[in-house]
Amino acid sequence: MTNVARYLGLCIIAGTIGCTGTKNITSNDPLFLGNEYVLVDGNTTAKRAVQQADGRLQPKPNNRFLWMRPALARFNMISDSARQKKFWKSKIAKPVLLSQSQPGLNSRALQNRIYHNGFFHNTIGYDTLRINKKKAKYQYTITLKQPYRFGTIAFPTTDDSLSMKIARSQDETLLKNGEIYSLETIKNERTRISQFLKQHGYIYFNPEFIFLQADTVTEDHLVNVQIRVKANTPPESRTAHTIDRLYVYDNYSLDSYSPDTLNLDPHFFLSTKRDLKHQAIMRGLFLEPGKLYSSLDHAQTIRYLNNLSIIRSTSLRYAEGSGDDKLDAHLFMTKKNSLLTLLNSIPSSGQPIILVPGLFSVLLIGMLDNVQNN
Repeated sequence: MTNVARYLGLCIIAGTIGCTGTKNITSNDPLFLGNEYVLVDGNTTAKRAVQQADGRLQPKPNNRFLWMRPALARFNMISDSARQKKFWKSKIAKPVLLSQSQPGLNSRALQNRIYHNGFFHNTIGYDTLRINKKKAKYQYTITLKQPYRFGTIAFPTTDDSLSMKIARSQDETLLKNGEIYSLETIKNERTRISQFLKQHGYIYFNPEFIFLQADTVTEDHLVNVQIRVKANTPPESRTAHTIDRLYVYDNYSLDSYSPDTLNLDPHFFLSTKRDLKHQAIMRGLFLEPGKLYSSLDHAQTIRYLNNLSIIRSTSLRYAEGSGDDKLDAHLFMTKKNSLLTLLNSIPSSGQPIILVPGLFSVLLIGMLDNVQNN
């Protein structure tokens, strides 16, 4: 019994060693276990920036389960020819070695990420941290100085309609005096301004047309921001557009589409069967002729009509209207196939139809008889 226990113990130890994945690893090029960070004078913002940067650093260490690395262990156990087979592709992993990591390149990536989170003056050093003969990681020591914070935020002051509209949104700005500078916040502010403008007629505006000039005041560790519209912004993007006419296609199809038009100027309803009442559609048209285009009205129109039980899909497109600041809206709807359409498509003879028992089936059988007897 003692010999059996000893044998089992040796088997367990051998299996454990194999599962760690270090069987073929040498001390000259140890297994890479990842990165470790030491922050000097860091705060929560800096730690978050380091965590975000770590997620992008390469290479990634081999995945672990408890103390084991199953994918690496399987890689070590099978032959070179077996590793090429499709069955093993997602079940094995090559060893990630310390020599594959580039600490100099990773240091610059960390420095860049921390810089864009307000820590403009920082230094990063690194060293090899040996765990044992066959395992090692890199340790990065990050020394941070006082972060820079947002100072004054200046919105456009020119008297053109676009600049004045942007200025009216400043109460909702994401740039707050005294908060730590963040490039991500700058990008989000550009997106916010663009979305605000799209809700007030500026359909062709996008965040790339906003320029935020940041000036640093070194002694106060402040970043003063001036918000401007780029000079090369196209004229159509500087113009608020009004809905001119609204065309509604109630059962649009790319194949041989020849609808009749119901003229209720400025609404035009185009239909092939006139089986969808325009009064029902009107309730879901949040875009109104004579009103400024609004991305919110656009989204609500799509959402409302797509929720109708008879509508399969809805899309809205825009074209130039009767003036440079006018838009014609074209609403394309595709209806779901009705039961009658389904019945009309059934041939008089063909494959048997399998029905689930119930009252609906009895009614459907009767309808099918009528269709097939005609």
